[in-house]
Amino acid sequence: MSDLIDRANDQSEMLLRLALEHQRRTSERNRRPATGGGRMVSAETCTGDRCGEQIPEERRRLLPGVQLCVDCQARLELLEKGQGHHEV
Repeated sequence: MSDLIDRANDQSEMLLRLALEHQRRTSERNRRPATGGGRMVSAETCTGDRCGEQIPEERRRLLPGVQLCVDCQARLELLEKGQGHHEV
């Protein structure tokens, strides 16, 4: 049973890494004008409606200019694809 849980955890971590890498690439393509020093400023807390959760340091480091937490970003992407009905 623990092997199954370990594999599920490994898969979850892999999917998170892939999602972060995808977001980093998307962010680079859609890069907004840089602020001072050539680096975009990331929000420390999520700017999604009614969220305000801390954005983890690793996410801010990997995705310069990130403004949303993982959950709000996922909801936004679902809405953009027309698959979700929740407000961001």
